[in-house]
Amino acid sequence: LFVFMPGLAAFLFLFVLSLAQGYNGAPAYIFGAGWFVLFLAGGLGNLAALGIVTPGPVLAAAYWYGLVPQGALMALALALRAFLEVYEEHTHLAQRAEEDESVAQLLQVKEASENQRLKRLIDHERFAWQLRVASP
Repeated sequence: LFVFMPGLAAFLFLFVLSLAQGYNGAPAYIFGAGWFVLFLAGGLGNLAALGIVTPGPVLAAAYWYGLVPQGALMALALALRAFLEVYEEHTHLAQRAEEDESVAQLLQVKEASENQRLKRLIDHERFAWQLRVASP
C-alpha cells in the first residue's frame, strides 16, 4: 500500500496545483484534467493490485491505459497554450500599433495647432508693421 501512495499523492498534488494555476488561463485546467485522469487510472490499478476490486488484465494495466488520455490532454493543453501565447502577442502588437498611431495623430494635431498659432502671430506682426509704416 505504501509503495503506491507516493505516486498517487504526486498526481493528486499536480492536479490541485493545475487547478490553482487554472485561474490564470484555460490550459491549466486541461493540464489538471490530464493529471486527474492519471490519478484515477493509477488508483484503479492500485485497487486491483491490492485485491480490493477484482483484478483483471484491464485493471492491472489501468495506469498504462491512463497514459494515453493523459498524453492527449497534455498535448492539447500545450497546443492551446502556444496558440494563446501567439494570440496575446498579436493582440499586444495590435494595441501597440494603435497607440503609436494615436500618438502620431496627437503630434500632428499639436503641430498643426502650433503652425496656426505661428501664422496668426505672423499676421498680427505684419499688420502691426503695416500700421507703423503707414502712420508717419
